[in-house]
Amino acid sequence: MPTTSSARWLAGMTAGVGALGVIAVIVTLLASSGDPEPLPPGSPEARVQDFILAIDDGAFDVAYDMLASIAVDECAQADFRRHIADGQSAGLRVELDSVDLYGDEADVTVSVTSFRGSPPFDFSESNHEARFALTKSDDDWLVTEAPWPFSGCPFTRLKPTATPIPQPAPSPAAS
Repeated sequence: MPTTSSARWLAGMTAGVGALGVIAVIVTLLASSGDPEPLPPGSPEARVQDFILAIDDGAFDVAYDMLASIAVDECAQADFRRHIADGQSAGLRVELDSVDLYGDEADVTVSVTSFRGSPPFDFSESNHEARFALTKSDDDWLVTEAPWPFSGCPFTRLKPTATPIPQPAPSPAAS
């Protein structure tokens, strides 16, 4: 047991450094777990999360099955797989920004951060906003439009057909 004040100080510093080391290991393990925060099941944002995770896991067939028929009609599965595989090597972080619902349609906006290079000297990141368009079909949300690098193919969003509002006929002006 230390008897001098400098020995006690040294023992205290060693214990403090050891505690910081343990805390750093715990924080690193928790931060690197990579498990995304679960989103409300059956929501458009959960569908986007599932779509991105399927692509990230290389489950391109699973991601393709999450596409609406309009997207499938425009993009063969082989083309989808080829284009998705081309963009898979990009290091990305995706965060949910907003969800806008329009009846059976939804727009899910995400913030995408791309990482390139090798740290610490040759490294860069860029941020951009990206929008997924979805439509509800049989209580399930399906992707009608996805941004790069998740698109696989260039999708055309279904635009709702505007229903004209009947206007009253102009009355003849009195003379």
